[in-house]
Amino acid sequence: MEEVMEEVMEEVMEEVMEEVMEEVMEEVMEEVMEEVMEEVMEEVMEEVMEEVMEEVMEEVMEEVMEEVMEEVMEEVMEEVMEEVMEEVMEEVMEEVMEEVMEEVMEEVMEEVMEEVMEEVMEEVMEEVMEEVMEEVMEEVMEEVMEEVMEEVMEEVMEEVMEEVMEEVMEEVMEEVMEEVMEEVMEEVMEEVMEEVMEEVMEEVMEEVMRR
Repeated sequence: MEEVMEEVMEEVMEEVMEEVMEEVMEEVMEEVMEEVMEEVMEEVMEEVMEEVMEEVMEEVMEEVMEEVMEEVMEEVMEEVMEEVMEEVMEEVMEEVMEEVMEEVMEEVMEEVMEEVMEEVMEEVMEEVMEEVMEEVMEEVMEEVMEEVMEEVMEEVMEEVMEEVMEEVMEEVMEEVMEEVMEEVMEEVMEEVMEEVMEEVMEEVMEEVMRR
């Protein structure tokens, strides 16, 4: 009986242990695999995401930078060109005015002053010209135009042009240019430079009168 019981117990224990071990191993393996998979997936995902993000960011940044640079360059170039043109025009006008004014002023001032002064004086210089023209113009114009204009024009043009052009050009030029350009330019353009006279005479006349 003892032997039989031993054998039976062995068999039973084997079966029970197998079943128990299977269940235990299943539970343990599930938990272990979850933890392992979490760790592995984290590491793998980090590496993969790094590589993917690097490639994606490179492509995206290239496209974005191209678009941004185009827009930025357009805005920058507009601002730069405005500033550059202002500086260049100031320098160019000084040189051009020195050369042109000497030749042009003698011929133009006689013809243009008579025609322009009538129209400009009525609209712009009504208050100023009554006081200034009577006292100053007679004495100054003879001496200044010959002696001072060459020296003064560089300084005057820089100071006056900025002040005069903003105030006078907006108000006067719209009205004056239509009348003056039709009458004056037909006579003057034969003797005077086409491009210079349009810009110069409008600015010079206003600056001289202000002085």
